[in-house]
Amino acid sequence: MDSGPAKRQTANSLIGYGNELLAAGETNDALRLYEAAMVLCPHSPAPYKLRGDCLLKLADHAGALEAYDRALALRPHYVTALYNRAVVKKAMGHLVEALADLDEVLAIDATSVHACSLRGDIQVEFGRLEEAEADYARALAMDPDSPVAAYRKGKAALLRQRGQNDRQAIFGYIYEAGVWGRSDDPTDRYFSGSGTRVAAYSDRYVQALRSFLGSISPPPNVVDIGCGDFFIGARVRGCCGEYVACDVVDGLIAYNKQKYADLNVDFRVLDAVDDDLPPGDVVVIREVLQHLSNDNIKSIISKIYGKYRYAVITECLPNSENFIPNLDKVTGDKIRQNVNGSGVVLTLPPFNLKVKEERVICLSEAGLTKLVTTLYSF
Repeated sequence: MDSGPAKRQTANSLIGYGNELLAAGETNDALRLYEAAMVLCPHSPAPYKLRGDCLLKLADHAGALEAYDRALALRPHYVTALYNRAVVKKAMGHLVEALADLDEVLAIDATSVHACSLRGDIQVEFGRLEEAEADYARALAMDPDSPVAAYRKGKAALLRQRGQNDRQAIFGYIYEAGVWGRSDDPTDRYFSGSGTRVAAYSDRYVQALRSFLGSISPPPNVVDIGCGDFFIGARVRGCCGEYVACDVVDGLIAYNKQKYADLNVDFRVLDAVDDDLPPGDVVVIREVLQHLSNDNIKSIISKIYGKYRYAVITECLPNSENFIPNLDKVTGDKIRQNVNGSGVVLTLPPFNLKVKEERVICLSEAGLTKLVTTLYSF
């Protein structure tokens, strides 16, 4: 049934305005315009697909899935809706169904770099590393300049050779490939990402951590798990007694020992999942757990309880009350929000961290993301 030229024109205008709002990060406002377009043209697939895109951004995976289903019922070979539905299904843990959608995308458009890459990601989750490497190689052949495809192909090959749980290999390759970016200073060989450099995040965090550490007398002994490039740690070193900074990447630790030789820091190569943790008063874990699998996190958390008086833990979470916490992921460069719309909440299952008190001491919000630093007392 035809909705009429006038209605179609109005719906197209609403979609155009909605696209501008979505590009500007005004997701809820864009969603309302797309839904108005759906009312005007209920037999047009585009508004449903765009509604799905908004709900995907808002981490409403069930709603997004329904919207993409509606769009595909109206246009079965709607490639972008098929691909985005695969993204949603992967986030919901429906990996077999996600692969089926991606195979359909590639049957329609064999040159879809994104479909090949996502297919490789799912193969990694299944542990099919040879298949993943082949998918990434296919994506790289289509887009030879893609650093993401190159990194993932290399990572899959490395995991296949050294074992999927080799965290030193995983994170060593992340630094080597510059997956988290590169420093503006060419002399900095290691870079832990913009979260350590962007003042809006780092300055507020450093101020909060200094305030807490400064409230303890005498200055507490601190253990920094996943210290990374130590750009943050160096700024709070003066508030501490002894400072032990640990990371799984041996080259990074060797570099830090040289760069920060005058700060009297005990830098150690340590895999917090498998190794014993050093003693101290306060353990600091900033944007580390979000990169690890649930089993890896449980191993670390089991060692924290009873060893430290305090834990200061920072996690990147969806800026929404509707996300499902603690969905699992494979250990690697990505965080849960980007993999399955989730985030790490340590006091909830399966971690169930037992604390005397918990208090948020720093909160930074940026669109759909928030960076939360929580002080746990034991």
